[in-house]
Amino acid sequence: MVNLTINCEKKEYPCAFIAGYPIHHSKSPKIHNFWLKQYDLQGEYLAKEVTTKEFSSFLMSSQKRGFCGGNVTLPHKQEAFRLATYKDEVATVIGAVNTLWFERQKLCATNTDAYGFSANLDEIAPGWVKQAALVFGAGGAARAVLYILKKRGFERIFLLNRTKRHADDLAEYFGKSVEVYDWQNVYKILYQVDFIVNATSVGMTNLYNKQNDTFFLIFIKLNQQHW
Repeated sequence: MVNLTINCEKKEYPCAFIAGYPIHHSKSPKIHNFWLKQYDLQGEYLAKEVTTKEFSSFLMSSQKRGFCGGNVTLPHKQEAFRLATYKDEVATVIGAVNTLWFERQKLCATNTDAYGFSANLDEIAPGWVKQAALVFGAGGAARAVLYILKKRGFERIFLLNRTKRHADDLAEYFGKSVEVYDWQNVYKILYQVDFIVNATSVGMTNLYNKQNDTFFLIFIKLNQQHW
């Protein structure tokens, strides 16, 4: 749980945060602090483990405690969108944010997940845009993925999530071309898709559970066609 008494007020350089629950998996502090040091920039990037109940209080008090902004990861991207005073056009369409900053007393927000997702694929896998895609998950990351897939012209997008009603809500939000399937029926659509995206928390840790086993078996089965 986050300690709301910890602050950056007495520091003479900017502080930013990455907030999530859990947060131990995040590589963001190592990455950002490395480049701050590499370019001799004053600043610090801190990881904050913040529960759902604590998130609103943490976010709305963060400027007073010396933070100039930060990032959010699961499960806070949609709540951060709701709390932000200003959201840019991309964030508004997606309905979730991952990047926050303060302008005077206003909390501003955007979503860089969508750009990062597509730009990375454009660079390392040119021609990745196909006709049909399968997306696992229905949280903030999935929203960014669906936004890009629709924008790039995927004709059919199959959506699966452990809690089906969340997937149903997301399909209704993004409209035509997004179809929801039950997890148990995933094998019926595997060979209909050209592109698969994992937008869930599976794979963030080494913990084994039945859900992880099912997920990775799907990829093993799919890859057999290339053996």
